[in-house]
Amino acid sequence: MGSGVDSPDGGGAISVPAKETSDPSEKYRMTSLPRGQAMIINIKEFNDPKQNRKGSEFDRRDMKKLLEKKLHFTVTVKDDLKLERPEHKHGDCCVVVIMSHGYQGSGSDPKTSSPFVIYCSDGKMLEVEWIIQKFNTVESLKGKPKVFIIQACRAKGSQSFEQIFGDIGNPGRFATDANKLGGVTVPTDTFVAISTTPYNVSYRDEEEGTLFIQAICSVFEQFGGEMDFISLMRKVHDEVDKLAEEGNAEQSPELSIRGKNKVLYFNP
Repeated sequence: MGSGVDSPDGGGAISVPAKETSDPSEKYRMTSLPRGQAMIINIKEFNDPKQNRKGSEFDRRDMKKLLEKKLHFTVTVKDDLKLERPEHKHGDCCVVVIMSHGYQGSGSDPKTSSPFVIYCSDGKMLEVEWIIQKFNTVESLKGKPKVFIIQACRAKGSQSFEQIFGDIGNPGRFATDANKLGGVTVPTDTFVAISTTPYNVSYRDEEEGTLFIQAICSVFEQFGGEMDFISLMRKVHDEVDKLAEEGNAEQSPELSIRGKNKVLYFNP
């Protein structure tokens, strides 16, 4: 089985508990067909072929199937991070999935440490927070849930493949999604699910896809009709932990909720 780390050069954090409510006003409306617009950006190939993300095609295929067939979104698929904001007037929800290499530099001073960035195919970077801000300025998305799913490393560029896997018992199964680093609005109704915590790597099975995206597809396919988003993500975190342990690795996803929010059911 092939391997890779989503970083070209690991239970997870959930910051907000699920709300228990039977009050319809505490739940997002989710009745439109389609449910809304979803965008999948999977950056597989880079100017430097050594950085190509082998196996990410399985994530792209399975995520598209989940969003279209199970969750009833209209899906746009792109192969590079040339960000466009599709029309959202007629849907109840927006989903953005970004899969690429990433980086987040650590530092004791927040003002000087590097932000979490995603790499485009030409090696240029886009800050994740900038992407989230862009969607929070869309008038037709105000009051609607905006879900961001980010598959990428957040590790230091100095963490090479050999350094990360030097002591584990099954090297060669996983790769990582990390890379080397060479007017703000306040987000609301925003859910951000990231494959790993700051300064850590995300693992990718080159024959099956990434642990995080494959866990989402599996859990949402099985439980998406009965659980709210936060409860689903708890199961995803458990699944990622199990998959990583099978490869003698560690990976902890992260989920954050921005601003006021309601309970999110996809109602497939």
